Amino acid sequence: MPKLRVSPLVQPGVRGLEPYVPGTPIEEAARTVGLPPESFIKLASNENPLGMSPRAAEAVHRHLARAYQYPEVDCPDLRRTIGRRTGVDPDSVVVGNGADGVLYAFFMALVGEGDEVIVPDLTFSLYATVVRGMRGVVVTSPVRDLRIDLDDMLARITPRTRILCVCNPNNPTGDLLCRDELEAFLNRVPEGVMVALDEVYCDFAEPGAFWSGAEALARGSSNVFVFRSCSKIYGLAGLRVGWGVGDPELVGYINRIRPPFDVSVVAAIAAEAALDDTGFYARTLELTAAGKRYLSGELERLGFRSLRSHTNFVLVDVGRDSREVYSALLREGVIIRAGYRLLPTYIRVTVGTPEQNERFVHALERCL
Repeated sequence: MPKLRVSPLVQPGVRGLEPYVPGTPIEEAARTVGLPPESFIKLASNENPLGMSPRAAEAVHRHLARAYQYPEVDCPDLRRTIGRRTGVDPDSVVVGNGADGVLYAFFMALVGEGDEVIVPDLTFSLYATVVRGMRGVVVTSPVRDLRIDLDDMLARITPRTRILCVCNPNNPTGDLLCRDELEAFLNRVPEGVMVALDEVYCDFAEPGAFWSGAEALARGSSNVFVFRSCSKIYGLAGLRVGWGVGDPELVGYINRIRPPFDVSVVAAIAAEAALDDTGFYARTLELTAAGKRYLSGELERLGFRSLRSHTNFVLVDVGRDSREVYSALLREGVIIRAGYRLLPTYIRVTVGTPEQNERFVHALERCL
């Protein structure tokens, strides 16, 4: 029997895709440099250095025996908790396997072959990946001074434009678009064009500085869809729970295409508990704010430029090939992110515990 040629069977939108590159796992780093896994700290994936919300951990232990059960398809209890915690209508909420899972379903529901999606050239890479996989057309909008250029995005709209992608605060820059900027932008978006607002880092923005697209939805703007996540401030990155907020009719269509059981029973219960753990939420904010102050001061002392961050990470210009710095830090047992195509001399560092932050700074001094 002749060997099957797989490539011709794969749809063209997928054939040219590059796989997503995550932050280096500790186990891989240990194999690479020959150090024991326990000697590493990982400051690459913006995980919560405090771990999981204690209430969520308790809920997982209490309900783990239910893991054999299928969950309710639309997770009504979790949606009600999200609604109560964020002030949105539960009927406007769709949950998924992390914010990424909701993002996939959102684009699958809206993007067809030849449809255009406008994406900043320095932002979360998954938007472009999913659009190309759906055989859509990615229209790139250059950032200006490391900020998303909303005027440029508006100028690139054509009759084929379906979605504008705005990550706020933005990954990997940490920059924040303020209320006036976003409201003026949304008021100029034509009818029939959707705005995808990725707000997964919004909890870390300075108090009073962040404005959510959920407020535009509450005022009746049906062309806005908001993404949020339990992975960052709530410490549930490994359990994969995220949600989206949008017009209930659009949510209904997204629910038709998303996998029916993509949030497990245990993950949904953990997310409910985490969302109500206000003490853990406050401790994470305090730790992150103090960590950013420390890192900014130390990096300035070392002569490096770091961008003002409204997230739980810091973007730093180290003035040389970031991949070399990544490799040198890896040998010190410190994992960071590097290798951004448009930022060849920048590294991205997650804000850790005080001990982790100090270890990173001392390791950077030794490397450079």
